[in-house]
Amino acid sequence: MTKEEIIAFVDKNPVFALATVDGNTPHVRDMMVCKADDEGIVFSTGKVKDVHKQISANPAVEMCFYSPDDQVQVRIAGSVELTEDLDLKKEIVEKFEFLKPWIESAGYEAMAVYRVKGGKACVWTMETNDAPKEYIDL
Repeated sequence: MTKEEIIAFVDKNPVFALATVDGNTPHVRDMMVCKADDEGIVFSTGKVKDVHKQISANPAVEMCFYSPDDQVQVRIAGSVELTEDLDLKKEIVEKFEFLKPWIESAGYEAMAVYRVKGGKACVWTMETNDAPKEYIDL
């Protein structure tokens, strides 16, 4: 897959497992992509959440996207950057209307928006299961 194909795959399969570390303990949870493009992969959470605290302490993450229809898995490892871009936060809330009541009560400052930029992707299929890993720069 090319970088462009990876971005298209992420757009088509926006739910992903996010791995973080708290000390020596790994944590994995499902998340949803807010946006994926040449600028990186964007996701959000609340600043009161454990995931925000874990990323603040250690910005290294791995994301795992899977398509059951194609039986393709894409893992993306990289560091995340916190952004306080209000326009991006507003764009995310417009896209995910379920966030509106939370933002109305807590405000945009309660929202943590992260971008994975410059990560490395690895594609897995059953056909390539035994092949050496190839990494695609994002």
